[in-house]
Amino acid sequence: MLPLKSLLHTLAMVSPFGQLPTPSNTFVKTALLTGSIIAIAYLGACLALYYYQPKLIFRPLPFLTSTPADIGLAYEDVQIPVAPNAGTLPDAGTLPDAGPLADAGTLHGWWLPNPMTDRTLLFCHGNYGNISYNLERIRFYYDLGFSILAFDYRGYGLSSGPYPNEQNTYADAEAAWQYLLTERQISPESITVMGHSMGGAIAIDLSVRHPNSDR
Repeated sequence: MLPLKSLLHTLAMVSPFGQLPTPSNTFVKTALLTGSIIAIAYLGACLALYYYQPKLIFRPLPFLTSTPADIGLAYEDVQIPVAPNAGTLPDAGTLPDAGPLADAGTLHGWWLPNPMTDRTLLFCHGNYGNISYNLERIRFYYDLGFSILAFDYRGYGLSSGPYPNEQNTYADAEAAWQYLLTERQISPESITVMGHSMGGAIAIDLSVRHPNSDR
């Protein structure tokens, strides 16, 4: 293979435009240095995006601004335990083991019993705030004729745990589902899983793993 200068000299001899300028060593070094800086900057941006993507997706707030009582609904504060192995979910073939990200913890939630119905809605909220930012949606579904379990993922509101991540939100929804079955003795066929915004993807994942739910 010809060196760069020899190749340009050969092209200049056959070029119809006459002699082509031969780049100096300074030009070549500057071009290589610029390319290296651009490559390093691009790699750094990719790494920063990878490590900080949870903070770009999840926007939790720790304080509740209101409760269902503020809109005239009776409710009960509930604490939902999350198992230590919650990162490995049943029938979740596409879900990786969350490992240390899925430590045990406790979810805070609201149980709103509706005496006029035997239907229950499991509500998964979106990426911003916490359950107190979803009172109007909770009221809407309550008026449609549901008892409601609304909960905060770990890292949101009064729930324990580290900063939220995707694997934990799936495991938290599973823990809320199991709470309805074991603590409230509600049959899967009576449970409708509903999600808002990001919670829609979490609700879909939960419904796929529990096809006997009332979707």
